[in-house]
Amino acid sequence: MKKILMIRAATIPVVAGLTMLPWLVGCGGGGGSSLSQTAAGTGRGALTVSVDFPASRAANLPPEVQTVRIAVSGIGLATPLTAVLTPDKETTTFSAVPVGLKQVLATGHTTASDDTILAGAFNEVEIVEDADAATAGIQSASVELVMGPPAHVSKLTVGGTKDIGGVSATVMLGDTLQDEMYFLRDDTGLRQVGESEAHYAGGAALLTQQRLYSPPLLRVPFGVAPGHISQQTSNVLVDGLLKEQVASTVKFVGFETLALPLGTFHTARVEIAREVTPIARSRQTPGTDTTVFWLAAGVGPVAVYEDDQVSTLQDGGLPRLSLLTSTTFPPPTAGSSTSGLLTPEYFPLNAGAGLTFVDLVKRELGGVVVSGGSDPAI
Repeated sequence: MKKILMIRAATIPVVAGLTMLPWLVGCGGGGGSSLSQTAAGTGRGALTVSVDFPASRAANLPPEVQTVRIAVSGIGLATPLTAVLTPDKETTTFSAVPVGLKQVLATGHTTASDDTILAGAFNEVEIVEDADAATAGIQSASVELVMGPPAHVSKLTVGGTKDIGGVSATVMLGDTLQDEMYFLRDDTGLRQVGESEAHYAGGAALLTQQRLYSPPLLRVPFGVAPGHISQQTSNVLVDGLLKEQVASTVKFVGFETLALPLGTFHTARVEIAREVTPIARSRQTPGTDTTVFWLAAGVGPVAVYEDDQVSTLQDGGLPRLSLLTSTTFPPPTAGSSTSGLLTPEYFPLNAGAGLTFVDLVKRELGGVVVSGGSDPAI
């Protein structure tokens, strides 16, 4: 499980690995995630980030990784804090960091100028004020990151439209197992009508399963201000049969600046929690899964986190983090909503547009958390 640290005037080390997801597919249940925002305080603290190169080499870190880019974003930071670490400089300390939740992203490269992601690690820490402590406002946190190779690369392409249950929906094509996702988009939000997923049965036959949501699942609300929360309950029909109910809570947390190797993006952060209740014989189990989108105007998702512990259609239920690495169009890296609202430009569905992501999957091997690599248990 990903770790959130509540820091009260102390230095606490953790070992963390990078994560990601087949994020627009499926609605399985599982354990909840701690990836949620809290209000910013007025204090400041120091944040120390270190990369353990020897431990990472032992955990199958590609030998060509010679530099690691660190980017810290989150509450109270107008722009990300960045640094470059090497085997000769494994630690960096950021001072005067505002209290509140911070995301720490590390990506491994051959050189400081190379944008190709060969490895990664991800964790979050939260520095909170303690009104009873004499040292309130000078909290410190330490995050140790053990790097590992990415799991794979995934691609999404916006196709044309298709009649789905009498509705003309936009098709988004995946690049694995003939996956398709069906969306409706208007001035009020982006909604998912359903998806078709291909999977192997008995290790041989390739079967396609269609899942439809009634009413369509709200993915991203439009025209709303930070803090807005939407809730709904939808029935899930699998190949025409009612199988599950999904209770969704969608929260527009606010705007964050996110530094990625592709560029620095002003993003809208949207968190989705879904509670799944099986109604009939289903491949899902009861529980809650969590998805977090970082959306950039004119692009759509530039980073996505998903924690889905039990879905049989995903990579062993492992948490994942997807980072945008390329697009088929010039991605804007600056600009924000002038209205202060989450507008439709934050999730465009332009036919032919393609997005490529590196998918970073969190695995645990012998007590060491790494990304990618081999895992005999899976």
